[in-house]
Parts: sequence; C-alpha cells; structure tokens
Amino acid sequence: MSNTTDILDRLKKGEFESPTLLADYLVQLSASLMSAGSFELEARIAYSQKWIEIRKDAKSDKMADMQGMAAEEYRIWQRMVIANKAMLETIRALKRKLRSLEEEMTL
Repeated sequence: MSNTTDILDRLKKGEFESPTLLADYLVQLSASLMSAGSFELEARIAYSQKWIEIRKDAKSDKMADMQGMAAEEYRIWQRMVIANKAMLETIRALKRKLRSLEEEMTL
C-alpha cells in the first residue's frame, strides 16, 4: 500500500505497470480524497476563526477579507483546496487511462 505522495510521484514519472496497479491507485487516491476533504474543512474552520478575530478590529468586511488573505490560516486553507482539486483531476485522469488500457487489452 503506497501513500498518496508516492502514488502521485509514480504517476508523474509515467509508471503504469498494469491496469490492476492503476485500479489500486485509483482506489487509494479516492479514499485519500475523503480524508483530504476533512483536512480542508478543518483548515476552513481555522481560517474562519482567524477572520472573526481580524473582523473585530477591521473597519469593514472587505478590509477583514484583505487582511485575512495575508494570514497563514488562509494560505493553509487555499493550499488544501488546490491539492484537493489536483487530486480530483488526477483521479479523473486515472479513470480515463485505465479505460484506455482496458480497451487496448481487448483489441
């Protein structure tokens, strides 16, 4: 069983050993996406709490938003959003690749 980073590294290098291996990667990445979603939610909650702190001293919501974007909590949350989107796209690409390999094998 590989971790998500190992799987992504192998896929970037083009290591497609077999349809079975790709199917295993797909299952593992799909399971990881669920965990990653909960991490993203926790990061969003942390940012929301930070924003509430900032809003107390800010003159407006817009000013609080601007100051909030400079906070570490915001950067962490956004990194997780980007990572989750990338993982979702990787899962979609893996599904297409797996379908393609299966079609090649039936020819």
